[in-house]
Amino acid sequence: MAKSKPLDLRVLNPWLGRTLEIDSGHVTIRSEEPSKGAKARNALELRMDTDLVSGRMGRNKVLLRAEVEVDARHLSWDMTELGLGGTTLRLSQVSSNGNVPIRAWSGTFTLPRASLTLSPTVLKARFSSQLTDTQPLVALITSSRKLPGFLTSLLNIPKVEVTGQVQIDERGLQLRELKAKGDGFSLEGHLDLVQGNMTGALLATLGAVTGGIELRPGKHDLHLLKATEWFRGQPVPPFR
Repeated sequence: MAKSKPLDLRVLNPWLGRTLEIDSGHVTIRSEEPSKGAKARNALELRMDTDLVSGRMGRNKVLLRAEVEVDARHLSWDMTELGLGGTTLRLSQVSSNGNVPIRAWSGTFTLPRASLTLSPTVLKARFSSQLTDTQPLVALITSSRKLPGFLTSLLNIPKVEVTGQVQIDERGLQLRELKAKGDGFSLEGHLDLVQGNMTGALLATLGAVTGGIELRPGKHDLHLLKATEWFRGQPVPPFR
């Protein structure tokens, strides 16, 4: 399939706007046979690549490039839902001007199970990812530049593995069964993101210190006393 003309990503705003409202950016689509030895013969890849995308998450400006690779062998379609298992998403040159700025971040996400329902538009996926560092995690859970020492340590953890389930619909983004692991670091929990506002609960461990993080719009609280007990008592809302 010949490479498509650039498509304006702002057409996604009616669906994606409460998670990431796109101000500018384009995507091109092409299909090609993978390189020899990369995958089974007769396989076909559908690739979508963006230029530099500019958008907003609440009050924060976000810049990024994205590349999506779909293995056509795993595509399925039943008139109401598109199966996207085996898809890979790569983010690069990610930056944000939030309370904790993100600079030159990148990450790769594999989606062993994923589906896109078209009416209404809902993306559901189980993912695993390799992140260059914890910048986005810290940016999400921090509402002040004056970070407690417990959270400041999160800024210096490279090569983090993250898994979980995600759902994106017109009302925002939901993360469930979130787990992250790095050198001397672990995190688990759940969160919702709507127009830059976070709600949810996380349990983070750095070395011998464990803390619970309560996420509420405009205010994030840290629980160090009986943190695990506090976290286990936090209800996990079901997906919408």
